[in-house]
This record gives sequence, C-alpha cells and structure tokens, in this order.
Amino acid sequence: EIPLEELPLSIYRCLYGLARSSRPGRCVEFRKKSQKLLLDKIFPTVKPGNSPWLPPQLVRLVWSLGRLGCRENIMYAKLEPLLRHVIHEFTERELEALYQIFTGLELLDQRRLIHDVERALQAREESRSGDPDKAPRRNQFRKKWTRANPLTHPVVKKPTHRR
Repeated sequence: EIPLEELPLSIYRCLYGLARSSRPGRCVEFRKKSQKLLLDKIFPTVKPGNSPWLPPQLVRLVWSLGRLGCRENIMYAKLEPLLRHVIHEFTERELEALYQIFTGLELLDQRRLIHDVERALQAREESRSGDPDKAPRRNQFRKKWTRANPLTHPVVKKPTHRR
C-alpha cells in the first residue's frame, strides 16, 4: 500500500515510464485505472498552489496521458488549473510541447490554456534579443589536434590531370 502523499509521484513515474517504453495507445487498462485513481483520490486534494508535481513533471504527465490514449476532457480539465498556475515557470521547449499536445489531441475545451501557452511563447520570443541565428555559442569551439592518418590526412596530394 502506497501512502497518499507518495501516490501522485508514483503514478507520474509509472505513467511516464510506460508511455516512454510502449507504443502509443497501449496498456489501456492500466491507463484507465490510473485515470480513475487520479480523478478519485489525487485531484480532489490538489490545488493550483500546492501541486505535488514540478512543472516539467506536469508537462510529462500530460504527454504520458495523451500518448497512452487518454482523450477524456475531464482529465485535462483537472490538470488545466495546475498548468496555468505554473505557466511562467515552463521552459520554451515545455511550452512548445504543451501546445503540440493540446492542439494535436484537438482538446478544444482547453482553448484558454492553449491561448495562454501561445501568449507565453510569444512573450519569450519577443524578450529574446537579436537574431536567434546569431546568438553566441554556449561553449566556444575547441581547437582539437588530430593525429594524421591515411584516411583524413593524405601525405601527398593527388596530382590533377591536365589535358
């Protein structure tokens, strides 16, 4: 028996691990039981200010549910307030993932959340300075010394044929 405090994280780990290792739409019975457990035991105790999941875990949980075949709007409606509360904490990549998940699953009931994600992405895009193609490198190029070998460094240049 898992204590109620550890249950949200345990379900997250199971769903995310299963979604990563299986093909989309598999393990329907496990997904249904997990959804029932989330709806009956976890979501009634979770409020937007005290979510048991970190922001990246919320994104992965949404992705896991979608990948395992969850199309019930009630699940995403229960996750929506948690996501909206921490939308400013998501990275750009996580925002893009959320946008793709909700638009890919065509969850029109979450259009306010989709709109908020779009606005957060636009705000991040506007706050970037300069051209993204000309951004400085994180790690500078290193000068690597390579030992000459016959495949990469020919000793004698091949003569070019002139006619």
